[in-house]
Amino acid sequence: MTLEVAREFSQRQTGLMGRESLEEDEGMLFQYPDLQSPDRGFWMYKTQLDLDIAYLDEQGKIASIRQMAPCETDSASSCPTYPAGAAFQSAVEMNLDFFSDQGIEVGDRLMIGTEHCPSP
Repeated sequence: MTLEVAREFSQRQTGLMGRESLEEDEGMLFQYPDLQSPDRGFWMYKTQLDLDIAYLDEQGKIASIRQMAPCETDSASSCPTYPAGAAFQSAVEMNLDFFSDQGIEVGDRLMIGTEHCPSP
């Protein structure tokens, strides 16, 4: 799995807006400096893709997985939100059904690492 990382507020706010496609094993990791409340969630304003989102606790354990549909309105306030339902510190968005297709479930732990490439 290859994840684009959104650490800064502006990166998290934009997320996958405007993307027309993702490769099968590509997604976005949203990282927060502090634990987020269970009622906080994501929305799909200006997002064109059907997505899965896994909300992760401080140890990378999946607290919940939600499926999110594109919001096809120009009014941000008309877009539904998808609250985590559990406290979370990061979230991973992937193509719809990615987690179930991979056998990834609530309670599983995602290990996030970096691949180091030798310098040219």
